[in-house]
Amino acid sequence: MLNKSPLVSHTLRDDKFFSITFTARNIKNSFFLPRLTRFINRYFYELPLIGIGATLDRYSNTFCIYHSRKDKLRYRNYMKGSKFLNFGSGAFNHKRWQNFDYPGISEYYKNLLGKIGKDYIPIDLNKDKLKIPFDNNSVELIYFSHVLEHLNKKKGIHLFKEFNRILKPGGIVRVVLPHTDKTIFFSSLIDKQQNINNSEKELSTSSSISHTFYQVANLSNSELLRISRENDFKLEKIESKLLDINPKLGIFDPQNPDFHISYWNEERIIKLSEETGFSKIYPLLRGHTFADPFKNLCTFDISEPHLSMYFELIK
Repeated sequence: MLNKSPLVSHTLRDDKFFSITFTARNIKNSFFLPRLTRFINRYFYELPLIGIGATLDRYSNTFCIYHSRKDKLRYRNYMKGSKFLNFGSGAFNHKRWQNFDYPGISEYYKNLLGKIGKDYIPIDLNKDKLKIPFDNNSVELIYFSHVLEHLNKKKGIHLFKEFNRILKPGGIVRVVLPHTDKTIFFSSLIDKQQNINNSEKELSTSSSISHTFYQVANLSNSELLRISRENDFKLEKIESKLLDINPKLGIFDPQNPDFHISYWNEERIIKLSEETGFSKIYPLLRGHTFADPFKNLCTFDISEPHLSMYFELIK
């Protein structure tokens, strides 16, 4: 039976453990820190008593070192050979997890990912008829943070069918997505105020839509505000209009894998879960989880938490 505590609002103070976080303006551009992170996790994580782990978050320009003893306890209910997979891993690195990501194009991202076959396994999640190289019912946990919005919708549905296939019964995929409905809602509240000038309204709305669909750069701020007003600031309606203007909006570009090309909200994720065979889906908060390993907030749920929404799909 699942632990019910994630369904109850609570603080995260009891899940904290000793860590030190360093912040600097250029951490995101560091050539050295991704390598240092991998080195620490490879050689220092398993040390008894004094073991440490490390994480790098290029979005917040932070580098974190944490005591690994309590983190290792989060895996005590799993067998030694249990499989934990992170798809779209980026700078993520952990002793117990296997990383998968689209091969780096820039030298910066190549360095962030590390060596193919050692630090991560290359994968194209937009590939037709993709088959993840794991047996049925063989994986315990999957982490999938800020990736789904980079995929074509049909490919996203196929991918979650694959997730369901490889997960063990009761296995969990934790999904983190941009909460774009929240930002466009804020833009609608700004637009309603007469004392706010039009240029600010245009800037807010353009930013909200561009965060959802990267390929709208050819449309002016005023045009995006007009489209939003005509469609009641509802992203599903805005998406339909933008697709009429630019049919390539939802097509993956191999040269720009960082583009957001699909829009997801709570209802769409719930429908995705049902269509792909999962038994349950829980909308959750940051740090609220049914799987103890995800409670390490030095490692998980660190990418843009102020702009994110969280779900766990149970097989």
